[in-house]
Amino acid sequence: RMRTEMAAGAHLGLIGADADARLLAALKGGSYTVEGPLQIGAALAGASVLVATRLERFGEPLGEAFQLLDDLRDGDATPGATMIDANKLIAEAKDALDPDVLDADAIQALGLLADLVGGS
Repeated sequence: RMRTEMAAGAHLGLIGADADARLLAALKGGSYTVEGPLQIGAALAGASVLVATRLERFGEPLGEAFQLLDDLRDGDATPGATMIDANKLIAEAKDALDPDVLDADAIQALGLLADLVGGS
């Protein structure tokens, strides 16, 4: 799935398709940069479905933010995409860090990851 999404995103980016910035960021690399590795780690650790779902809710917007920021830095961003969009995605990711599901160490580590993506 990650390969298919990445190829579709790269194709849309190359042909200059008028795609939504968030969709394009997700397809170009959002799933394989953050969401996919989190899911693989959760599976290897034997995490519950609830934890895996929460990690997906964190990883999806953070991966999109990572790709959007990369595109903005490279000058390849979809017209209209801004740092504000990336910061909103990072905030969305952080909002998914639920202390009722994830332990404090995980929340701290994932919050640090989100800050690093955002350049904080």
